[in-house]
Amino acid sequence: MFAKRAVIVCLLSLALAGGAWGRGRPHGGRPPVEGKVRFVIDGDTIVLETGEKVRYAGIDAPEIGHHGEPSECYGQKARRANAKMVLGTKVTLRYGRRIRDYYGRLLALVYAPDGTCVNLELIKSGNAHVYRDHESAKFYSTFLAAQREAIRERRGQWGACRVKPEPYYSANSGSRVFHRPGCRRAREISAADSVKFSDRWSALNDGYRPCRLCKP
Repeated sequence: MFAKRAVIVCLLSLALAGGAWGRGRPHGGRPPVEGKVRFVIDGDTIVLETGEKVRYAGIDAPEIGHHGEPSECYGQKARRANAKMVLGTKVTLRYGRRIRDYYGRLLALVYAPDGTCVNLELIKSGNAHVYRDHESAKFYSTFLAAQREAIRERRGQWGACRVKPEPYYSANSGSRVFHRPGCRRAREISAADSVKFSDRWSALNDGYRPCRLCKP
């Protein structure tokens, strides 16, 4: 029931955004509005039959290890959850003002053939967490509500992954990333952007994402 309601809210959020997230805009050539998924790289990135890589907007999934490095906890499961929804299917892509990310990948909301917002479903199931930036601001509240419920129910990574606790966590209000107190990136946070959390759940419930370096 929540999934259906959340997808509806997500769609309404996009509509109220004045069309900021539409079915593609010219940007050095018109981006695809749909495509068949040939390969799933991880929990938040896919490859279309055309060879185009698509990064899911507004979310971040645990990393898959490369070059002999181990995967992060729940990385492989997040990839499988993503593949179960989209691999071999034709998905619909909706873009914001920024169509590509820093690495040249398409940046989009991805919809499965049954209309499911895959980005949202991955957060709801605990396979990914929210990633707030300027592009995701329009649907951030919907994604964060789904994440809070997933945390409360200990779904996916929130129940499976054990993380060594710290007495407190340092966060950057600008980047929306939180760190262990000994992390070098925590020491680089300016006084104006510095936020403290007593536990990691508080940081996650407030929409901050864990640092890739110190893995809080």
